Amino acid sequence: MLTGMAVSASALMAVGQRHRVSANNVANILTPGFRAARVEFESVPGGGVRVGAVRESPAPGEAPAQTGAAAGAGRGGEADDAVGFPRGEMVFNPALAGAEAMALSPSNVDPLVEAVNGIVNRIAFVANAAAFRAQDQATAPLLDLVT
Repeated sequence: MLTGMAVSASALMAVGQRHRVSANNVANILTPGFRAARVEFESVPGGGVRVGAVRESPAPGEAPAQTGAAAGAGRGGEADDAVGFPRGEMVFNPALAGAEAMALSPSNVDPLVEAVNGIVNRIAFVANAAAFRAQDQATAPLLDLVT
């Protein structure tokens, strides 16, 4: 495989793995005690990138910081969250929606971080796919001469 295509292919595989890890984080956002994972890349000799490690966050699963009106309400101590539920229990309140419901998440997954990761992953995937396609189009006439 040509070097340019190999570099792009390695990046596509690494970004795909990072996207799967981010999707797993989002899927487990309401899982009690779940810790978000992060992908660490490392460079490959001769060019390219690969997944060096997938590491869990060292922070224990806990509700993200509250914002808005719920932030100052009912703080009765370490054992209670903003609406009076013991920390670490699964909480579902159908009356809440969107960011308020996510604020009660007992995991340490930050939905905003995962949303940004999704955007970054998409841009990286599109850019590397375009580079791979350009390399393929540039080498196709040379390969036609050989055959």
